Amino acid sequence: MKEHRTHERKNVQWNACIMTPEGALNCIVNNFSLGGARVGLVGWLRKKRHVRLDIEKNVSLHADVAWHGIGMVGLRFTDDPAHVASTLVPLLSQSG
Repeated sequence: MKEHRTHERKNVQWNACIMTPEGALNCIVNNFSLGGARVGLVGWLRKKRHVRLDIEKNVSLHADVAWHGIGMVGLRFTDDPAHVASTLVPLLSQSG
């Protein structure tokens, strides 16, 4: 079955933290698009939970947990897509 996504995904390996009122969860951003990110973590977050994703490169984005699986979660960014683009796209040139 073909996936229907609005935004193209980019594979990355960025250290990050998911911030919740209870504290920080260390994680790795595995891929992202302007709509969200797939994040690997040891821990569990319930769906629809509002969080902040702090990426190691001094970037913070607000998101909701869209799905969760074993060792990973899907985040849907709640920030404006133009803000997400202006924040994340420059980081790609620093990756590598």
